[in-house]
Amino acid sequence: MKKSILFSFSVLLLFSFLLTSERILSQESNHVFGVGIGKIAYSDDIVHVEVANDDFWLKYKSDITLNASYAYKVFPYFRIGGYFEYEKSTLSDDFLGDSKGSRIDLGIQWLGEYPAESNFRVQLGGYFGYSMLSNKDWDETPKGMSYGIMAGPCYNAGKISVALHVHAGLSNYFGDQVENVNNLAPRVYIKVFYNL
Repeated sequence: MKKSILFSFSVLLLFSFLLTSERILSQESNHVFGVGIGKIAYSDDIVHVEVANDDFWLKYKSDITLNASYAYKVFPYFRIGGYFEYEKSTLSDDFLGDSKGSRIDLGIQWLGEYPAESNFRVQLGGYFGYSMLSNKDWDETPKGMSYGIMAGPCYNAGKISVALHVHAGLSNYFGDQVENVNNLAPRVYIKVFYNL
């Protein structure tokens, strides 16, 4: 009984600390919109494809990657939200040649920054999303999950922030014709965030 009362009191104390009247009545907006443009940092042999009786590594080249995001500031130094990403790409192999395609991601992301009071900040976060990889030579569009981390410096100028992010992660796709595709492509982005 004493433990449950102590636990309840601790939780109540924690919430009252986090939700102070100053934070609730603050005029600062907690909504952050962002757009980004990126490129694959390394393209040699980073896509592993498994088909019925064979598996092989492919080169993955992207024209450009577009990223759009929305996040809600839970704390002045931490936000969580959703993202959408589109990428035109080319898979290539010495035997198969070039094959055009695209990748679409839709998911959640979280981002923390330190120090929150400074104009120059270091950001670290992650993402987890539903992903589709299409290719003109495949009869189907393999679907799967993308997940990873993102990190980089950020400059905050009031309502606008500019960041240089490196995304490192893994995308796993599954299908019937193409049984398993693993995309290990690291990406570099320039992102602009707007505090509404």
